[in-house]
Amino acid sequence: MNTFGFYAINRNNLVNFQIRSRKENVTYFITTTREKNPEKRIVIILDNFRSHHPRIILKTAESLNIKLMFRSQYSFDINQIEFIWKSVKRVVSIESINSEEKLKDTIKKSFMELSGMVTFAKRLAEKFLIKNTMAEVINYNQGP
Repeated sequence: MNTFGFYAINRNNLVNFQIRSRKENVTYFITTTREKNPEKRIVIILDNFRSHHPRIILKTAESLNIKLMFRSQYSFDINQIEFIWKSVKRVVSIESINSEEKLKDTIKKSFMELSGMVTFAKRLAEKFLIKNTMAEVINYNQGP
C-alpha cells in the first residue's frame, strides 16, 4: 500500500491510498487533488521518485494548472508534509493495528488532524516567507 498526501494551508487536505506508486497512480492523485481544490492555485512538491517524472504526469499537472516542484535529494525540510508524515508514523506506532482497514483509518485520521494544525503552516511561513509578503502568499493560496 502506498499513501499519497496533499497538505494545503488554505485548502482541502487529502489522503489517498494506492496499491502502487506508478505513473497512473500519481496521475490519479494529481487529478483528485484538483477535484478537491477547484479553482485554487496548487503547488505540489514531489521527491525525485522515478514514477513522479513521466510525461503524462507533467502534462496532467499542466492541464490542471498545477505546478509541480521536485525537491532535491535529502531536502526533507523543504516539504512541510514530511513533518506531518513523521508525526503520523508516531501515531501509528503506538496504535494497535490488526487490519489494513484499521491502518488506513489511523493514517487518514491522524493526517487530517495533524494537517489541520496551525503549527505546520506556521513553520512553513517562518521558514520560507518574508513577513512583508505574507498577505500576498495568503492571497496566492486562496486563488483568484
